[in-house]
Amino acid sequence: MERTDGLVSRLYASLREYLGLQREYMTLGLTEMLTRLLTVVILFVVLFVVFVITLFFGAMVLVSLLRSLTGSDLLAYGLVALLFAAIGVLLYVMRKPWIETPLTNYIANELLKDEDENL
Repeated sequence: MERTDGLVSRLYASLREYLGLQREYMTLGLTEMLTRLLTVVILFVVLFVVFVITLFFGAMVLVSLLRSLTGSDLLAYGLVALLFAAIGVLLYVMRKPWIETPLTNYIANELLKDEDENL
C-alpha cells in the first residue's frame, strides 16, 4: 500500500509539473502571437502615415504642375480632387481583391508561422 501511495504522489507531482509547464508554454505562445500582431499593426500604422505624408506632398506637386498648365488655382485643385475621388471609387470597388484578401492572408500567415521558420 505504501508503494502505491508513493507512486500516486509522484504521479500527482509529475502531473502538476506537466500542467504548469503546459500553462507556461501556452502563455509564451500567446505572447509570441500578440507580439507578432502588434508588430504588424505598428508596421501598417507607420507605413500608412508615411504614405499619407507622401500623398499630401505629391498632391501639392501635382497642383503646382496643373496650375502652371491651366493657369487657374481653382481648376488645378478641382482636377486633383477629381483624381482623388476617382481613385477612392476605384479602391472602394476593388477593396476585396486589392485590400481585404491580401491583408487577411498576410496577418494569418504572420500569426500561423511555425516556430521553426522563425529561427
